Amino acid sequence: MRKREFLNQLEKRLNMIRKAEIDEIVRYYDELIQDAVDNGETENDFIAKLGSVDDIVKTIQEDENFITKIRERSEFTIRNAIGTTTRIIGRLIFAFVSFVLVVIAFSFAVSGFASAVYATVLVFIETDVSTSITMMRVGNAILGVGLLLIAIGLMKWYFDIARRAFDKLLQEIEKRLRKESE
Repeated sequence: MRKREFLNQLEKRLNMIRKAEIDEIVRYYDELIQDAVDNGETENDFIAKLGSVDDIVKTIQEDENFITKIRERSEFTIRNAIGTTTRIIGRLIFAFVSFVLVVIAFSFAVSGFASAVYATVLVFIETDVSTSITMMRVGNAILGVGLLLIAIGLMKWYFDIARRAFDKLLQEIEKRLRKESE
């Protein structure tokens, strides 16, 4: 039996309950069959495993909590989808902020290194300048070294966080692969 035929028969035989509940039950079985097909089973084989439409209707009539269970499953699926979406958006924001942070750190490193080298060269090349100008150049060199050290610290901090996030992502992927292979 094909999915459409099964769902149509189920809908016709559930005439003793409200239309909204029938829709929920049909949607539930539609998703159940689709999940099985997505996992490699054929429609016909899975529908045969479900049993006859009459048996399913009988089970629904006997189980007062059946519709409640379907609703809880649906709410769990929605929460799970929202959770996944939130994680994806969070990771995209993290990647963007990380990129900006690395660009800032790199600019600190370049400007700090250039400033330190330039000020150091000027201190040693120009010997006839006043003490105040020499002190400004030394201060500029120290500022350049400070910027360089800040940039190195920012990059180290970022790469530590990125490495931990990447390790966590790999563990999550491995866990899902193991789960799927079982």
